[in-house]
Amino acid sequence: MYCTNCGHPLKPGASFCTECGEPVPKENYTPKAGKEIKLSVSKKQRTRKRVLLWIVFPAALLILFVLLVNNPVENTKAIVFDSYGDLPIGEAADKYLKNVKWDSEKNSDGSYTVTIRGTYPELNARIGVDFHYTEDEEYCWASADQVYINGTKFTDGATIAMVMALIYGDEDTAAAAMAWSIFA
Repeated sequence: MYCTNCGHPLKPGASFCTECGEPVPKENYTPKAGKEIKLSVSKKQRTRKRVLLWIVFPAALLILFVLLVNNPVENTKAIVFDSYGDLPIGEAADKYLKNVKWDSEKNSDGSYTVTIRGTYPELNARIGVDFHYTEDEEYCWASADQVYINGTKFTDGATIAMVMALIYGDEDTAAAAMAWSIFA
């Protein structure tokens, strides 16, 4: 049975409509001529259902996916490189660099290239590192493959060590690495 006013389904034995409050007629009631019973869902109800179906549900799935899947950027930010103390690289970058940007790209072998870019204020230099990031069920690893200084790419160990030291705010190690690369 449906409400004669709004068309909302009624529970058996209901004395009024829970949707619009209209009193429910007796069981043998037939509507007056010219007054039709609305049986269709209102436009407002259809719009609500569409919003739920096309926006809320996919957004919830996306959030669930992000929460359940490892995030290579966040995992890399949490890695502690023992050579530079016990500070995770994400905290070091936030502490010693300005305008920090992180990104990741999945490689064909399932690993990721995780990038960090930022400005080292004391040298007014734009620096960056590309990490090769891999993981299994229990662990993740990141190794610095190449670095950038003001847009120029370097792959030698001394320059990589220098940029890593700058990210950690260790100017002494960075200077030693730079000297090593000049004299090596």
